[in-house]
Amino acid sequence: MQDPEMCFVVVDNRTHQTTDLDFVSIHPYMFQQANMGICQQSIQMENNRLTKYNRKMQADHTIFANQWLYNIRQQGFLK
Repeated sequence: MQDPEMCFVVVDNRTHQTTDLDFVSIHPYMFQQANMGICQQSIQMENNRLTKYNRKMQADHTIFANQWLYNIRQQGFLK
């Protein structure tokens, strides 16, 4: 049971000559909470192209992901 589950898309705009992570971005696109019957997809991709984008939902996913990551870090899992 997903309690919760999130999926992320990684956008890597680096060239083969750089390892600079400033050119890499990570965006949450799916949130699922099975015990509440919630499954949301804010970004849809087909053939590596963006086909649908829900700005409000994606912002909500980002807020949740940031809080979730903060909590994981506070619990000592990312030391």
